Amino acid sequence: MEKPLVSVNICTHNREDLISKSIESVFEQDYKNIEIIISDNGDDGTDKLISKIISENTEWISKIHYYKNKTNGISENRNFALKKSTGEYIAVLDSDDYWISVNKISEQVKFLEENPIYAMIGTNAIIVNEKEEEIGEIKNHTLHEKIIYNFLTKNQFTHSSVVFRKKTFKEYRESLFIWEDYDAFLDLSKKNKVANLPEKMTAYKKHSGNISKFKKIKGVLILEKIIKENKDYFPNYFKARFKNMGRLAKAIIPL
Repeated sequence: MEKPLVSVNICTHNREDLISKSIESVFEQDYKNIEIIISDNGDDGTDKLISKIISENTEWISKIHYYKNKTNGISENRNFALKKSTGEYIAVLDSDDYWISVNKISEQVKFLEENPIYAMIGTNAIIVNEKEEEIGEIKNHTLHEKIIYNFLTKNQFTHSSVVFRKKTFKEYRESLFIWEDYDAFLDLSKKNKVANLPEKMTAYKKHSGNISKFKKIKGVLILEKIIKENKDYFPNYFKARFKNMGRLAKAIIPL
């Protein structure tokens, strides 16, 4: 019996220097019924790089689907990739991150196949710098009940770690330029069970560089809106708002 198809969504914007490692980590998976959907709304040489990767990995020719699109924002780009995906399951992999376990997808598909009431499964992660050096870890709750209890105060999923059932996922809100994954996962969790595998199977890359004060403040305001919209569905509403006000203070008066 053929295993279910997994669509790996790699959305990218001018990440020609990073995306190769992301794609290679998909090639290394022991789960083989995979299609790779690359949605590129940048203007660098990613298209030529993908052509080169395909020519060097001919067994993936029919499995890599590259799209150059004209979407403006990150949420629009993610939704474009979703619409092009034909798999029963969607695996997210941002083009600057990569997977560090060859059995990541097989373990996640196994979990979802054995637990049909669950809509999404993530993993824990390591944090790496631009030199691929491990500088930390992301440790989220694994059980649904604990995820729900803590969800409003902290996103419980590393985006590049998740696999979810396509039929249960609506879309990313296109009015958001940040926190779009958190917003979508909160919405998914209102009617579905979710979990994380305890193993660290994903590498999240932390970039250097400054984010403008305006963008930081705007991000805090977007998060405040998301928290308020979800106050009737998740506990710790006031704690979440208090924590977010701390973010605002740091954005206005950096330490």
